[in-house]
Amino acid sequence: MRLHHSLRSSLIALALTGVLGSAQAVVVQWLVQGHLTTAEGTDIDDLQIAVGDKFSVVMQFDTASAITNPAACADGGLGRRCNFNGAPNQGFLNITIDGMVFGNFFSSSQSLNVIVVRNNAPSPDDANLIVDGYSFGSSEEFVEDGVARIATMNLVLRGPENLGVVQDARQLPAVPDLAMLDWGLRSWGVCERINAQGTSCDRVNLVGLVTSVTAVPEPAPAALLGLGLAALAWRRRSSGR
Repeated sequence: MRLHHSLRSSLIALALTGVLGSAQAVVVQWLVQGHLTTAEGTDIDDLQIAVGDKFSVVMQFDTASAITNPAACADGGLGRRCNFNGAPNQGFLNITIDGMVFGNFFSSSQSLNVIVVRNNAPSPDDANLIVDGYSFGSSEEFVEDGVARIATMNLVLRGPENLGVVQDARQLPAVPDLAMLDWGLRSWGVCERINAQGTSCDRVNLVGLVTSVTAVPEPAPAALLGLGLAALAWRRRSSGR
């Protein structure tokens, strides 16, 4: 199962790239916790994951990420949606489900990192609903048994307009506002599928309700470098089995 072993070691060299190539980065980490509300797919039984299992994951991102839709984002004011291409060191760390550690998840390219910030803007689910919120996503494309596949991990925190949380869509918050826990959509999820099957999550479909979001002290560059080296060492051990 890709999530269980390969994702844990896949392309964590990007962590090294992010540390060495983003001197101006302001790396932030949020600890996200909750429980699973959906656990399905052909690999779920092998993973021994079930609805109700508790999860814990650290979302790492860069508050200095460049805006990729400056015309639409404009000044980041009311009604704006701002998109950011996450820096190479964006990803999900220390993923734990029901006490089992699944490691870390980084995208296979920077273009597959997505951060969307909505500031009193239309919801993607209902254009008539005005919301605030954040969406973070990382994806990895890979080939397994000769078949092209893709795995995506995401964190979505979105709800009714609350300018106390999203005052300027150009600035991602280092410290999450507790008001986010009152928002209607608080979801962490994993989708793994065969590329040709569109949006179907046939291999793994995990959806979790987020019940806690707290700030993690800012990681030092040395600690991030250690993360990359540790992951690369794990890859060497795995390849020698």
